[in-house]
Amino acid sequence: MAQSAFPSATFRNAYNAGLFSSSPDSTTSEEPCPHDSIHPYPVIEARKRRKAWNHVLEKAIFTCDEISNESAPQRRKVYVSSLEAHIDALHDQLLRVGLWPVPAKELERYKGLNSKTAKSMVAKLHYNVALTQIKISQYEKMNQHYAQQNLALLQRLRN
Repeated sequence: MAQSAFPSATFRNAYNAGLFSSSPDSTTSEEPCPHDSIHPYPVIEARKRRKAWNHVLEKAIFTCDEISNESAPQRRKVYVSSLEAHIDALHDQLLRVGLWPVPAKELERYKGLNSKTAKSMVAKLHYNVALTQIKISQYEKMNQHYAQQNLALLQRLRN
């Protein structure tokens, strides 16, 4: 059996390892074709697929009616522009506090960062801040509830 009959080294290694019951030269219809079991070019199968647009963060900006009535490209434009406006507002806040402009030395680690990646990072930070604010408000409510229970218990003990 000549090695040139195999289309690639991967296929040849799989055949030599005994993954197939027949040789690639056989033409009988009873035996399975080795191409059905393993693709000879794994690079073709390993293509990355495009990531789906995540609509979770859009819900912080749009109402359910707006999401259902507007197309995704229209929402993306509004979403990106609102992120840019939020970034501008953050820059204004930093300027008022005296933390802006940031020294170039501190920005070196972000050199070469794609603008879309930076926008996604800001969106994720906003989402994390929103979750943290929800948790803080829940903890404050729990503390108020326990404080009221403790006051009621102390009043009962004093009586």
